[in-house]
Order: sequence, then structure tokens, then C-alpha cells
Amino acid sequence: MIDAVGDRYDLVLQMDLEEAIGFIQYRIRKRVDDLIFIRWIAGPQYEMSLEEFKSKLRPQKVRSDEEILDEVYAAFEKAGIK
Repeated sequence: MIDAVGDRYDLVLQMDLEEAIGFIQYRIRKRVDDLIFIRWIAGPQYEMSLEEFKSKLRPQKVRSDEEILDEVYAAFEKAGIK
């Protein structure tokens, strides 16, 4: 958590709980965006835009647990594993 709030740890301790949670969530999103940018700049910056790169990192379709398990069971059956 200290990494998420950076040098503002003392400020978070003085906030209301909801404000502190919102601040921490903001800092985590910001950190993730920074890491994605670093990953993009180190590689595919000449091949695709940053937004296109971000869209490829995130799953395009949210699948239910049942769909995932069905896919796993089908792969097991295909491999001959029971």
C-alpha cells in the first residue's frame, strides 16, 4: 500500500475511509498506466498506438466461470486427460 500512495502516506491516514480508498485506487490506476506506458515505449511504440496496445492487454470478452471450465474440460478431453 505504501507504494500505491507514495509519499502521501501520512495524508491517507488523516482521510476519511472512503476518501482514502478512492485516493489509493486512483494511485494504483495511475501506477498501472505508468507501467503500461513504459512497456509500450520499450517495444511496440512504432507498431501501434498506446490506446491500441492497452486494448490488446485487456481481455476483450468477459467469460463466466462455467465457460472457462467448459473450455478447460474440452482441452483435457482433447489431450486424453480424464
